[in-house]
Amino acid sequence: LASVGQGVAPDHPVQNVNWYDVVKWCNARSEMEGLDPVYFVSGDVYRSGDFGDDATTVQAMPPANGYRLPTTTEWEWAARGGPSGLGYIYSGNNDLNAVGWFEDNSGNTTKTVGTKAGNELGVHDMSGNVWEWVLVPNEAVQRHRGGSFSAYASRCAVTSIDLRGVNYARRIEIGFRVARNAED
Repeated sequence: LASVGQGVAPDHPVQNVNWYDVVKWCNARSEMEGLDPVYFVSGDVYRSGDFGDDATTVQAMPPANGYRLPTTTEWEWAARGGPSGLGYIYSGNNDLNAVGWFEDNSGNTTKTVGTKAGNELGVHDMSGNVWEWVLVPNEAVQRHRGGSFSAYASRCAVTSIDLRGVNYARRIEIGFRVARNAED
């Protein structure tokens, strides 16, 4: 079992994180790079603590230029291949074996990122490998998208959504990817 926020290897996805772990990481990376943090609690930059299953305690400041979770809409747009999307069931293909690691082909572990084909935008691993936390503003329950190495094929479809509390147990099949607002 990987420890919190580690992957099986440096070229594997980060895994074993809850929502709080991820948004703290986003703020830390933003500050390290001189960017404006996105997540706040009572007007202060969010750096520590968990607040049970109520994600509304941590507020996202969308205009900030720092790292953040993609919204569920942004995540699905990217997974579908953006404006070039061809309407595939999975991110980049109707054959999950071509684009993702899931229960039938993973050996029950994560795999090196980017080893399966990307989608129409050139984005890899949005179907399978690890579930990814996404941001649902002002809701206590957050979501994961994309399925994982241990998921059935149907759970890896771009339309699949898994609802979880933000303090949901850290699990080896849950990770994340980050987004930033476009520069003006």
